Amino acid sequence: MRHGQRVSMILLGLALFIGSLIWLSQRKPPAPARPDQGPQPLIPWPRQVVSLRLENEKGQFRFVRGKDENEWQLVEPAPTQMDPIYASIMCGHFLGLKKERIVGQGDQDLEKFGLHQPPGRGTYFFRGDQPELLLELGKITPIQKNLYARVVGRPEIFLVDRIVYQYLDRDLDSFRLRKLTLTQPQELTSVDIQYLDSRAQPWFPLGGSSRFISQVSPTGTKWIMLEPFQETVDTNTIYKFVQSLGNLAVRSQEIPSDAGSRFGLDRPVLGVALEHKDHNLERLLFSRPQPEKPVFYARNSSWNLVFEIPLANMAATFNQDFRRVFLLDPDSQDLMTKIAVTFPSHPEWNYTLVQATLATWILEDEPNRPLHPFALSWVISPLSEVPLQSYYVYDRKESSARFGLESPRAVIQLYNGAVPIGKLVIGAATSKPNGCYVLDRQRDARFWVSNDLYEKIPHQRKVFYLQETEKAAP
Repeated sequence: MRHGQRVSMILLGLALFIGSLIWLSQRKPPAPARPDQGPQPLIPWPRQVVSLRLENEKGQFRFVRGKDENEWQLVEPAPTQMDPIYASIMCGHFLGLKKERIVGQGDQDLEKFGLHQPPGRGTYFFRGDQPELLLELGKITPIQKNLYARVVGRPEIFLVDRIVYQYLDRDLDSFRLRKLTLTQPQELTSVDIQYLDSRAQPWFPLGGSSRFISQVSPTGTKWIMLEPFQETVDTNTIYKFVQSLGNLAVRSQEIPSDAGSRFGLDRPVLGVALEHKDHNLERLLFSRPQPEKPVFYARNSSWNLVFEIPLANMAATFNQDFRRVFLLDPDSQDLMTKIAVTFPSHPEWNYTLVQATLATWILEDEPNRPLHPFALSWVISPLSEVPLQSYYVYDRKESSARFGLESPRAVIQLYNGAVPIGKLVIGAATSKPNGCYVLDRQRDARFWVSNDLYEKIPHQRKVFYLQETEKAAP
């Protein structure tokens, strides 16, 4: 066969093969339809809203979105700061409407749904060339769970959550920002609390000037108190404090010309500085309580607003010692090499436990006498299992005699080598309520413990000589 004929046969075979593939593909049944993705929003662009106008019984209000998606400002009838949650709810609840919420069709139903004279209208303006959208709100449904609504120009009548009803009678004051700070705790690198006037201390006897910084560790963010003590603090305690700052106020108003003298902000008694990860510094100032009513006034350096804060809210936030409530620092247990327990009224009971090896402890003055394997835990466990009801009693001006600490029943000293790492003084028992006071001289902290700790500490050295076959606890 000639070369040309061979090439022709190959091309013919290739053409027949391709033709067969095409014929088979045309006979192949169509691919199954993609499964339903679930109800889709009637208006699928809530995040594309750049501004919205709300009309209700109190007037007309316009909100404008900032560069950040969650940043909103009220610009009409007067420019002011507003809580962004208001605009977010109006976008989320009004625009995230699903088709299954359609309950009616047609203009003939408008009066039935309270939409012939709607008490509220929201006009949404979007990015790009998308047309504006006018939403009308009607009356509450018979079961009072939803409101009827419609988009002007569409036949559907649908439901929105009842929560949006609150926007139908809001005025300018109720839209104004009430949060003293919008900062999230995770955004901070330091928190500084300063008592600027001694007159603040009587209202917050457990509080005091404090400075905290955050450090990133392999296990996450850790917060450390630098002043007045140097020790770690519970991260959740700092986070709750920052969150409570935002929720202190009950109302706010624009700063008047006489704000300083009128609200006492020219002579603040308390200040909080919040340093952000971007090095921005946010300052909060608090006035003294007002003589005519139990409220503080405050302002945030970032906004031209004066906030009114009830005394009870301030006390719940600032009247606390931020240190972790423990008698025995969990981190100190691995460092202890010696524990000395003394009984001022019974010196013959005194004893000192010393670490001989990693897992073995002995009595300092009887090194050759073996102790029960649980000897150490009988002293340590009562200190580390302090109930959550315990708390700091943080007023250094009070006499120790009141707490039975001038004549203690027992003193427990902890050492790492020759270095003291703890000194706990157990005071007198209290019957109402049942418990005792404990002074931690190392941390300068005084506790009330909701059980009598003294009764749980071994009182005589003979208990440590128990054999393993005997009772394994004092």
